[in-house]
Amino acid sequence: MRKTVLPKKNFLGQKRELARNRCLKPQIGSLILFYGNGKVTAKQREEVKNHLTRCASCQETLRIFATIKNSYRGVRRLRSSSRSFQ
Repeated sequence: MRKTVLPKKNFLGQKRELARNRCLKPQIGSLILFYGNGKVTAKQREEVKNHLTRCASCQETLRIFATIKNSYRGVRRLRSSSRSFQ
């Protein structure tokens, strides 16, 4: 199997490393995307919120996730509004 080599920078010119979560607490870091979707329990939500105050890596992961999620919502709105004109 051939290894895929990613460019050092993404399309925004940011270092590709920013997309990887380098959290030292993987049990919390793995909940970040679920937290972003509101799919965690109340106890997990509090744990993640407390962790986010101290972990820059998880803050960045959540910010990237929110950007992608909001972009996707924008595309869905455009598609639904273009169908109404047909």
